[in-house]
Amino acid sequence: MVSILIAVQTKMPVISSNPMAQLNTSSTRSLLAAVFLSILPLTYGGEISWNVRLIQTSAEGILLQRAAFSDGEKDYGLSIDSETTAEVIGSGTRFTFKGVPSATFEIQPSPIAPVLPINGETIERYRAAARMRIPSGVGSVTNLEETLDPLNINRWQSFRVAFTFSQHGQKVRKSVTFLTLANGQQALIETSAYEAEYGPAMERSEYLIRSWHELVPKAVPPAS
Repeated sequence: MVSILIAVQTKMPVISSNPMAQLNTSSTRSLLAAVFLSILPLTYGGEISWNVRLIQTSAEGILLQRAAFSDGEKDYGLSIDSETTAEVIGSGTRFTFKGVPSATFEIQPSPIAPVLPINGETIERYRAAARMRIPSGVGSVTNLEETLDPLNINRWQSFRVAFTFSQHGQKVRKSVTFLTLANGQQALIETSAYEAEYGPAMERSEYLIRSWHELVPKAVPPAS
């Protein structure tokens, strides 16, 4: 039996829309990020291993595939289907979706220690860390948007920054989300896609992360 955490979602407050439209050069971004990152803690947050394992669980006699992650004592799962693939990348996992070829959804340890609550005194630290996730060599970074608690479920705290930029002749949109779980562990979540596919990419990504649940009992052996 799978135990799923459920909570009520409330309206997500947007902090700002495009307040940094002139942030168009990599040198400017690097300078700003370097200044703010100089005061950040250098430790990674969290004990959960974000390297995925594909497993099967049983619910009412039906075998279901899960993307599983472990903290050593408990296993947690994301519900995936035949349209979703997962692969280990470094210390994290990348998901891709059939039908949305330019989209990637990645989850990995946060590059900074959790700083809570996320408010006027701490938010610039997250902004600086998010800027560092803009790929090097891109141009026309515009349409910056920030959202507080976009994943307002399961007693999570989160902060999201979205960028639009030009890369290899394509307009790309990328969101960077710092997600602090109820136990205080923090993950970095990124969704990127060509702008025309960003909407479907975010829908698939949001569905995936909102399917997070504890696996009870601990995960069964990997699916073949």
